[in-house]
Amino acid sequence: MPTLLTQNAKIRKSGKKHGIALYNFGIPAAESRTGLITCPAAGACKTGCYAQQGAYRFGNVAPVFEWRLEIAQSDQFVLLMQAELDRAKAKANRAGQRLVIRIHDSGDFYSVPYLRKWLAIIGLNPDVHFYAYTKQVRLFRRAELPANFRLIFSEGGLFDSEIPMDRHHARVFSSLAELQAAGYANASEDDLVAGLGNNPRIGLVYHGAASKEFTTSENKTQVI
Repeated sequence: MPTLLTQNAKIRKSGKKHGIALYNFGIPAAESRTGLITCPAAGACKTGCYAQQGAYRFGNVAPVFEWRLEIAQSDQFVLLMQAELDRAKAKANRAGQRLVIRIHDSGDFYSVPYLRKWLAIIGLNPDVHFYAYTKQVRLFRRAELPANFRLIFSEGGLFDSEIPMDRHHARVFSSLAELQAAGYANASEDDLVAGLGNNPRIGLVYHGAASKEFTTSENKTQVI
């Protein structure tokens, strides 16, 4: 039986490094098998999207993301997620660890009703820290978010020009040297640099396949 919360390789490595119980939740990237657009604000990031490559496309993996989306669309999502969070909390408490959840290692907040479900979950768990990348700039730009929820605006979408640069935001660079020169924190290997770090400027080094979308310095981006 699949679970709502899981740990991809980067999440597992990051949590272990910091002694934190770190889990992620993901839904299909870009579009589900039923035709639901799960990343409605995606732009250039559609080319080279890591969540549409590699393990995310494996025959035994992709159906699990579809299953999570089906659960997320149901009226029982908040209750089912709460039950899973309670189990994760109990496990983290036994290990003396803090519980942190990354929402969407794949997909985005595709609708207002879906976002409201997550805000309800976050509100019910003030002892858990949540964070998420998003390209839904207009959905969040003026929103007041819970103290235990960090939102990171991710470049590469349709509304990059509207990203408030004084808030947490992410940019992809072609090299580590370029990233560091721009004053961004490197979250390429450690996801908690974004989830818990002090620098609101989150940088990642692009390692995907070359394509037209990534040949100019102004447009090196990916889903993160």
